[in-house]
This record gives sequence, structure tokens and C-alpha cells, in this order.
Amino acid sequence: MSVDLKKDLDQIPPLVSDFDFFHVEYELPTTSFRTNSRHLKLSSPKKKYDRGTWRRSC
Repeated sequence: MSVDLKKDLDQIPPLVSDFDFFHVEYELPTTSFRTNSRHLKLSSPKKKYDRGTWRRSC
């Protein structure tokens, strides 16, 4: 099961053992979120708003 916590990342620590989390960034450059995402053990690709197949893995 996967859940969406858009703009609510503070809930991740208490829920991390119960769910698989994925984070998608649309605006920030990967250098701005990569370190924090890795620390939280999140899969955090950067995508474009048009929802096409383009993505940059972090």
C-alpha cells in the first residue's frame, strides 16, 4: 500500500514502518531535496507537471 502525504512530510517518521513512501518533486532542483530524501529513505524522483514519462531519479 502506498500513501500520499503531499506537503505533510512530518508524518513520515511515525508511519514509515507501516507504509511504502514515495516522494515526487516538481519544482525544486534535485540538489535541494536529494539529501533529505535519502535520509528519510524515500524514493524521490523529479517530474514535470505535464505527467509525461520524463523523470530524473534522485
